[in-house]
Amino acid sequence: MPDTLDLESWLNADHLASQIVDTFTRWKTARAPSEAELQEVRNFLFATDTRSTSAGALGWSNSTTTPKLTQIRDNLHANYMAALFPNDNWLAWIAADKQAVTEQTKKIVLNYMRNRLEASGFRETVSELLYDYIDGGNVIAGAEYVVEKRMEGEEAIVTYSGPKAIRHSIYDVVFDITASSFDKSPKIVRSLKNLGELEKEAINNPSMKYKEDVITYLKERRIKYMQMTPRDRVKLDGIQVDGFGTFEQYITSGLVEVLEFEGTIYDVSTGELLEDQVITVIDKSHIVRQESMKVFKVHTGWRTRPDNLMAMSPLANLVGMQYRIDHLENMKADIFDQIAHPVKAIYGDIPEMSINPGDDIFLGAEGRIEYLHPDPTALNADMQIQRLEQKMEEFAGAPKEAMGIRTPGEKTAYEVQQLATAASRIFQAKVTHFEETFLEPLINEMFRLARQHATIEPTLERIVSPGSTVVEFLNVSADDLKASGKLRPKGARHFAAKAKLVQDLNQFLGSPVGQRPDVAIHFSGKEIARLMEEQLDLQAYDLFEENIGVAEQLETARLQSAAEQKLQTEAQMDDGAGGLGDDEQGIA
Repeated sequence: MPDTLDLESWLNADHLASQIVDTFTRWKTARAPSEAELQEVRNFLFATDTRSTSAGALGWSNSTTTPKLTQIRDNLHANYMAALFPNDNWLAWIAADKQAVTEQTKKIVLNYMRNRLEASGFRETVSELLYDYIDGGNVIAGAEYVVEKRMEGEEAIVTYSGPKAIRHSIYDVVFDITASSFDKSPKIVRSLKNLGELEKEAINNPSMKYKEDVITYLKERRIKYMQMTPRDRVKLDGIQVDGFGTFEQYITSGLVEVLEFEGTIYDVSTGELLEDQVITVIDKSHIVRQESMKVFKVHTGWRTRPDNLMAMSPLANLVGMQYRIDHLENMKADIFDQIAHPVKAIYGDIPEMSINPGDDIFLGAEGRIEYLHPDPTALNADMQIQRLEQKMEEFAGAPKEAMGIRTPGEKTAYEVQQLATAASRIFQAKVTHFEETFLEPLINEMFRLARQHATIEPTLERIVSPGSTVVEFLNVSADDLKASGKLRPKGARHFAAKAKLVQDLNQFLGSPVGQRPDVAIHFSGKEIARLMEEQLDLQAYDLFEENIGVAEQLETARLQSAAEQKLQTEAQMDDGAGGLGDDEQGIA
């Protein structure tokens, strides 16, 4: 029989591991109210009735939930995606020197990254990140260089190799919410891995630098625990493990809790300051990896709080209004039910009976039946619900104009553009904030990884330029990707600006001032055509060429003249053939 183990000898935790676990627990506890807020939002978003939300405690017979919060979420997500990716030409290259500004460099960098972003499912990842941005107000992601394979028989076929954006759930990443910035705060990422998967990573991926002796030790103590008698497990079963319940449930689950610390930490036991460290702790007790390296992660929030890195969701302070809508809706439904099936007040000694339409009822001298109808004034709740729904749209920064619904009243086209621009300022500010503070650093980190792992030998890349169906193949090498500059997503920042510029230009040129000859003579038609091609992203179609209209008109005139000459020649030939026939008929 194995030796009896007490709690201390079983855990036998490393000092640094214990320090990291304590930090994780402290930071996780500090943001518990925020996570409770997120959970309430989630309950309302995916509720099918009020029983699963706080509105279920109202006590109404009806339990209908009006999914207004869900509709706002879907509306924001659809509009954010449309603004970030208005077309295929949403990515720009900002060169930092003369060498990087050449058209060839720009073409190679942009097309290579567009190809990698598309192949790695970048838009799908951004879609998930936007749901984090809307639902929880906080979004976290990193970037990794991955080599994905699939097995065909015994041969491993590489399906994708390159940089990839990795989404991290806000529930799995804890950090110091009082830090001056996310970059300066250490992070601890919690994940669950299969023990076999952890062992396989240690063997097949030496770059992870996992300590194989620690993994072996963990396997052995799991076997030892299974061999222990129930009485020997008493002390260990008192331990509660996150997400598992008892220690026995955790041990027998086959999963290992992994806490990965990233950043700078002061080791209290040794008095040493460890900078830019990655420390992997398993089972809340042992360090399986420790190395010096800096890990990239980027974070942004929807509504930032002062002196607090945990931002607020656009939906968080709308939960109360959703609660109110469900309250009014179910109150109204209950009143309708009471009108259709009213409560009866029975006076006198009247036997029990069922009353059907057309029935005769015989009551005694003192007998009387009275129907108690509720006050129908409460049925006016529809107006309150409508006002609440309208306010929720506005408070979330998603006005009705964003859904294509025009506000009442006659307006000119210019007034409509002005109102739409003003009404969508919150929306535009939030999507631009996401693009500048989150998407841009994430894409540039992916580009850095691509340059770092690019081989000296050129690789053939399949490229399809935006707006074109022509497939090109470019040779891309490490030298081609060493250009000095950065990538900039331009969808959200230029989407509204372009629309406003085109609208304003059309309004001005069509106005009485723009039609004045002494004003119009100072505007270059050539430059206006060039501007419209750029603003409407028509470069791929080669529509603009200087004085191309003159050349095309000349070509058309030549074809028309040739056609007229041909028509005249055919007419003369027909006339000649007709006269010869008449002479021959006269002689005959």
